[in-house]
Amino acid sequence: MSDGAAVWIRDFLRRPGRPGRPDGRALYAYRCTGEEFDSLTETLKQGAPLRNQPGTAVIRAFVLYASEWWQRRYDGRQWAWEPLLASIGWDSVDYPDLYEPVRSAWRWWKVALVRLPTSTRYLGTFACQGGLPLALVGDTGSRVTQYLRAVLNHAAAYRQFVDDPIDLARDQQHLLNPPTLRRDYVFRLAADLIEAVLDLQADIESDSQDEDPLNALDQARPHWRRTMPLALEDARVRGLLTGLLREAAQGRSSPSDEFRVERFLRRTDVGWRLGARIRLPASVSADHFARQLRVPAAALPPRLEMRLQGERVRVVGLYVRLSDDFRLARSARSATELWDSEACGEIRLRCLAGGEVGEPVVPQRGSVLGELPWAFRSGDDGAFIGEGSVSNRAPEVVVLVPDGCTLERLNPEAESSPVPGTAPAGEPEDRVHALGRTLRRISEPTAIDTGSGRCVIRPSSVHAEEEEHRLSGQRFHDLESTSPLFRDAPILQVARTGQTPRAVPAGEVSWRQTGGNWRSRPDTPGLWEVRHLRDGELRHLGRTGILPARFELTIEPGTDMGQGHLILTQAQGVRVAGAGQDSETVVTARTEGDDALVHVAARNEAAPPAHVKLRLHWSGGSALTVQAPFPGQGGRFLREGHALDRDLAVDDLYGVRAVALSPDPNETFRIEGELRAPELGGLLRVAHFRRSLGRSGVKHELALIDVRPMIDLMLAASSSSEASVDLRIVDRSQREHGATRVHRFATALEHDPDMVFFSLSPIHREEVPTTFEALRIARPSLEPVPLDVIGPADASHRAVLPRDLDLKATRLLVVARNDRVRIRPIAIGGKPSPSDIVDGVRDTEAPRLHEAMNLVDPDSRESAIAEAMDELLEHEDMERGEEEWAFLTDSLLCMEDLPASASDLFKVLVTKPKLL
Repeated sequence: MSDGAAVWIRDFLRRPGRPGRPDGRALYAYRCTGEEFDSLTETLKQGAPLRNQPGTAVIRAFVLYASEWWQRRYDGRQWAWEPLLASIGWDSVDYPDLYEPVRSAWRWWKVALVRLPTSTRYLGTFACQGGLPLALVGDTGSRVTQYLRAVLNHAAAYRQFVDDPIDLARDQQHLLNPPTLRRDYVFRLAADLIEAVLDLQADIESDSQDEDPLNALDQARPHWRRTMPLALEDARVRGLLTGLLREAAQGRSSPSDEFRVERFLRRTDVGWRLGARIRLPASVSADHFARQLRVPAAALPPRLEMRLQGERVRVVGLYVRLSDDFRLARSARSATELWDSEACGEIRLRCLAGGEVGEPVVPQRGSVLGELPWAFRSGDDGAFIGEGSVSNRAPEVVVLVPDGCTLERLNPEAESSPVPGTAPAGEPEDRVHALGRTLRRISEPTAIDTGSGRCVIRPSSVHAEEEEHRLSGQRFHDLESTSPLFRDAPILQVARTGQTPRAVPAGEVSWRQTGGNWRSRPDTPGLWEVRHLRDGELRHLGRTGILPARFELTIEPGTDMGQGHLILTQAQGVRVAGAGQDSETVVTARTEGDDALVHVAARNEAAPPAHVKLRLHWSGGSALTVQAPFPGQGGRFLREGHALDRDLAVDDLYGVRAVALSPDPNETFRIEGELRAPELGGLLRVAHFRRSLGRSGVKHELALIDVRPMIDLMLAASSSSEASVDLRIVDRSQREHGATRVHRFATALEHDPDMVFFSLSPIHREEVPTTFEALRIARPSLEPVPLDVIGPADASHRAVLPRDLDLKATRLLVVARNDRVRIRPIAIGGKPSPSDIVDGVRDTEAPRLHEAMNLVDPDSRESAIAEAMDELLEHEDMERGEEEWAFLTDSLLCMEDLPASASDLFKVLVTKPKLL
């Protein structure tokens, strides 16, 4: 047997791709194949060692076999000698007799044994040398896969702070099941795998994410497979590694169906700002969307939108159906980032499919931030850690501390940086505040005393944990409040990163009403505070509104837009009143049993508000302030929850909705749009569209951003900067309920016949003055000419032309206000004749355009001009073909019969960076 084992080992090491002799690499790096493992098994089965004394070659082969057996056969149960020895018929061997031969064999393989302070881990060495067990690698939802994803996310954030990545793998051990896997050798395998993934990911080109990253690594680093503690010939392992590499490239770990919010603290030129970023999963199951929309999965359309819920409805992503899953086709980065007050509030998403709108969903870590200190990792874009008491591996934690809190070192004798409570070194006093809180850098254990308890911040902690608290129960979304609303008392849950939320032990949760004493649970509807107190440390403090268990809201619109009814059913004797001293409504309520009938009337019937604030009060409870839709019948346009008071620009469509109410179940509303342009004269219905409003009960609604493509298309049909689209809301009887107008630009510029000054219409009276600049349209690379503002700074609506301004050159006027730039193409100089222009460009680089301009046939001329424009518009560099741009732009300003494609030029002019 010894000779057979020696021959096997010799042949194994001499095969192509292997070094011929042990070189100290991990045994999994020799890449023993399945056939070789079966052959080795038969070699060792030929006979057990005599008198428990195996030969030298046999024990060297056994060491390799034991490591491979761990990878190929271990199933997660107790890791012991008995099943390993039984697999080759060595049942009679007393495994302690193998310790010394195994130590000698490991020295021959040039591998160090795993040692603890008081013992040597033989089985642990087999495990570390064998790699990750195949039986534990499952699909994306398996326990081990979830654990590895959590370690990946954890290591990416904290490996810069630790000497040994095994500590980061150990931090996430709570995710490992069964508990028998919670061993140092498993943590070592996970750490080695994740370190290799993070190092290898840098070798994959960012534009190759849709390809096989394993193939990309083969090209970028040919010997990368030696670093992987995985059997790469297994399809499950390749799938796991591919997923980890892609997730590392995205900078996050996002399982299917998981929508996630990442909050961060960013240092900007104007101070510190709180931001939130919505992470959309690459794929979502059809069943997940079906549950949200309350329809069968088979009835889902091929395209779905995810929208940010709130006053400003924004599309954050588009999903397209592929088989049983929906894949993310497009995401709007600007719409998935929130700032300041929006970033700290509750973040809700809704899916939209045709006319169906799903239930609001709060993504992971999207709950409203409470009243306790908020902790972030240090840095100019520090990630949110948690609120209340936190422990983190980062050596420094940045904390936004509410007013009235005191800070105290837990180790006052330690030498440290500035005393807690002072501004960070080098930070101006006006730059260390955000959202009414003071910023503090904490680099040692510090207690923060609040009015509700003590929070402890522990940087550089080996017991790092990031927790999310959330209330779970029956949400009520028909009413709005600054706090989440629930029917009946919710359950407080806590989840650590990558872990399923679990209920906080009842003994650690307490409730109270405003100014009251803490108690074990709420006993009446109203506004409540809830806190999590563990070991004397305050982990969470939040507010929630609690409604009766069967509470419902019904809207009964009145006969006009000025009044209507709100019916609160199963309200258990609630008292209802209007909220606010300067209310725009008159609220009258009466009780009928457990129901409340609330009549709401607008003080100004011609301009009723969008919402009505109500104060709900139950006997023995704290009053709850909520907001309900104003129940007036009819339709109108609302901007972020308020009645629209002026015309719109195309860029201002976000946050504007067409809303209508009707008690008639057969009533329908739609929005109609019609193009208005000077060249159309009095012609009607030349270009128009219709779009139905979506319906939910008595409420009909449509976000205007949904019709922007139609508005853009209609405006593109006109060459006039005066063009606009008239929008109106009509019912099925064609009766108009609301109207507005959409322009290309938010600001109109006018100048007097003497060209002495320009005026702004409408006049904007704001603290930030409006600025005017004139650009030479034919030479956009030149510096703009600033125009002097006439009048006081708070009424800057007029600008005067400089006397030395060359009026012969056609220019663009640029208006900047509140960091928003609006451009209006307007000629402030004389218009040259077409013949002058043509003569000036006979020898330029635009011969095709010159020839096209001289064609007699109108159709041929327009087609030729369009082709020439397409050629010119392909220029990426505005410096190139300068004469072409001069000719083209001046031509457009003087031509009377403008081709339809001319609008493309204006799009280029107002979007080129050099113009802004």
